[in-house]
Amino acid sequence: MAASGEYMTRERLQTLLYHCPLTKIEIHGVHHRYTKQLGGETKLGPNGKPDLTPLPIESICNHPRMPELIHNPFAHDICKVFSSDGEGLTFLEFLDMVSSFSPRASRERKLLVAFNVYDKDRDGFIGISDIDAILHKICGDGLTRQQRSKVTKQILRESDMDGDGFLSIDEFKAKLVLFPDFVTNFRFHFV
Repeated sequence: MAASGEYMTRERLQTLLYHCPLTKIEIHGVHHRYTKQLGGETKLGPNGKPDLTPLPIESICNHPRMPELIHNPFAHDICKVFSSDGEGLTFLEFLDMVSSFSPRASRERKLLVAFNVYDKDRDGFIGISDIDAILHKICGDGLTRQQRSKVTKQILRESDMDGDGFLSIDEFKAKLVLFPDFVTNFRFHFV
């Protein structure tokens, strides 16, 4: 039986184990990272339900205990994919993010997360403005706007199978099939 107010009960842990590819030890490690190292809270509220106060995305991405994100140009975008309010991550959202980058996460899950990171305007497609923003984030001022436009058009020419000017999730998946190392490389070592 859990102590009064304890968040990580046996029942909650079993539920988490059922819903994510992490092990019991890894889930406890993620919980420790979120609460002890990042300062997030996972306590029970007065009604006995979890009080899931979000930890600000900015503090997660810039925290020295998060080397997986601190130097990643897509860190904020990654966190926003998992954030229900676009501003912060609750423990459950943080766990979802970490488990999605686990080596045991499914290829389908990783593809969906990658697509959502690159779909900057959240319209369900990767379009010209999304690709331009990605290139600018990766290359900075290394490419002029004209060069980015040329690369963007080339990406669409090679990947947009139906010619509508956008990449759908299916077109994105079809393109990534050509990169067998994607699943192996789309990971962080969080725990």
